Amino acid sequence: MEICMDFLSCLDHDTSMKILMCLEDPSDLVRASSVSRSWRDFVIANGLCKQLCLTMFPHLLRVDCVIEPSCVKEKASEVGCSKFVEWETLKREHEAYAFLAQGCLSFPFEECIKDAISASSTDNYPEESIRNTLQPGNRYWSSKGQRKAAVPETLVYKLVADICVITEINIQPFQAYFQYGSPIYSAESVRFRLGHPKCPMDDTLGEPLDDSADDKFIWTYSSTEFPMAQVQHSIFRHSRWICLSHFCRKFWRSEIDMDCGVCMSICMLSYSQTFYDQILYRNPNLSKPLPEQESCLQNFKLPEPVVCIGGILQIELLRRVQRQEMDGLFYICVAYVQVKGRPLSSAFGVEMLGPSGKFVLKAKSSAPPSLPEDASYHDVHLHGLVDSEQTVNLLGGRSTNGI
Repeated sequence: MEICMDFLSCLDHDTSMKILMCLEDPSDLVRASSVSRSWRDFVIANGLCKQLCLTMFPHLLRVDCVIEPSCVKEKASEVGCSKFVEWETLKREHEAYAFLAQGCLSFPFEECIKDAISASSTDNYPEESIRNTLQPGNRYWSSKGQRKAAVPETLVYKLVADICVITEINIQPFQAYFQYGSPIYSAESVRFRLGHPKCPMDDTLGEPLDDSADDKFIWTYSSTEFPMAQVQHSIFRHSRWICLSHFCRKFWRSEIDMDCGVCMSICMLSYSQTFYDQILYRNPNLSKPLPEQESCLQNFKLPEPVVCIGGILQIELLRRVQRQEMDGLFYICVAYVQVKGRPLSSAFGVEMLGPSGKFVLKAKSSAPPSLPEDASYHDVHLHGLVDSEQTVNLLGGRSTNGI
């Protein structure tokens, strides 16, 4: 007969903690809690799933408590000793944090912007509203013109869920093809802030406002400054002089094969407004940027995934680089903004507790999000929080009966 021994019962508390805290995957901790009743009690009593989740996502340190809205009335009616109530709280936190940690890692990626809230300024409203940045296309948002290039602009958006794990933000600056030289009205760099409103917001936001909005939100995360790609589009600053070489042969109707260096020298020596106008008159396509230099969606990946509690994103556009020839003022224009991450709205909600930044984590009793065929939660249906055995099956990618 094989002799089985529970090594946790043979070790002191600190040694057992060190061993189990070496597990870096929440599903491994849940599996460990299903080995035996004593292991389960040890993992729950010491809050190991909670500790791991907070280590992985420090922003969750602001959780004040975990509740199940569907069970509030039942819990309130229960009367028992304080130890029983404390143990039920530990079990609820164990299950919630285990699922929350795995959800932050495994829920499907989606676009996370729900709506636009405000822009620090808008040049021609509503034709150039911030709402134009919600979908790719020919429309755009434009700031008001400024004489100083250092004046920043901010764009504020509402995310699709109160809890989102944000991994990257993409911005496409606007290129004004209808203006001479097709300038790109970009910013020199960008910075991102995540946070929550000071007061509850309605689901229907109404029309976006011209407002910096700093007094309406509490920012709990601020990224480093990301430089935006800058492109010069003047035909005399293009790196591909072969385009001019080909044109110069046609311009002087010469059959001489001029290389790029000769063409560049001719252009520099012949540089004048008359020469420039003649080139554009005979071949207007040269005033357009080369295909690889057109404005595009620029990717800004955060150094590590950030849990946004409260569902508010602010984009800071720092320092202007393009002056409009018509009025001599600096502008920033954005064509499209995209945010990628993992919304957790189907499983969790939050209730902010004033300006302290603390919040109540609500484990919803609703069905999980629709997942792709290869998702780890395929064919699993949640109704409230599950017990330890069901949580193991869920995090391990196995379907269970009776959930």
